[in-house]
Amino acid sequence: MHSPTAYRFAARVLEDRRWYYRFDEVEALRKKLLKDQSELPPTDFGAGSKTPKRRIAEVARHAAAPPALGRMLFRTALLQRPRTILELGTSLGISALYLTGGALQARFRSIEGNPLLAQRAQAHLDAFKVHDAKVFCGAFRQMLPAACAELGKIDLAYIDGDHRYEATLELFENLLPHLSENALLIFDDIHWSPGMSRAWETIARHPQVRLSIDTFRAGFAFFGQHLRVKQHLALVPRVWKPWRMGFL
Repeated sequence: MHSPTAYRFAARVLEDRRWYYRFDEVEALRKKLLKDQSELPPTDFGAGSKTPKRRIAEVARHAAAPPALGRMLFRTALLQRPRTILELGTSLGISALYLTGGALQARFRSIEGNPLLAQRAQAHLDAFKVHDAKVFCGAFRQMLPAACAELGKIDLAYIDGDHRYEATLELFENLLPHLSENALLIFDDIHWSPGMSRAWETIARHPQVRLSIDTFRAGFAFFGQHLRVKQHLALVPRVWKPWRMGFL
């Protein structure tokens, strides 16, 4: 592994086993949400929704970032030290709390299509006293210009909302002009469908992406001229490898 950036990422994100108080706080919130039977309106601007109506408990169980991914997002933010974070697909705010927990002073903006989810996520961010955090409600295409305008240059973006090939590439292209020099884009569910796998492969080949890391669950696209040799790596966290290889 020749890239120091990739080495630091593997050591401090994928294999770091240190525990932070934020993990317990967010998971305590998740436990409460898993018992919440409130109904949501059937608004969804992404792909993958199977039912017209959902309950908060269902969203917490099936759509919120799982604990292992949340810890990865936290450690990524801790390593990158972003000044600005953009999230596309807030859901209940679980991933937002992990991201902002790793970068306490970052300005944070997120976009969610469902109004009740956006309201809940904002309430959770406020309850955790997250610094300069705001959730926009609406379609990504409509809200992205406003979110980017408030943040200025984006240091870290987490994309988890629309898992279609064309929509993912459109979001990627729309984000490019707003990225800082050494930005990092994180795409969730890159192998959720053949279309998402294709979109990730296209993104990884983009000339501005200098280092791409496939962790099987999420894809990390690093920018910056300090990454002189373009690389694509597949790095699966040790704790995921038995499952990934079919042993469990």
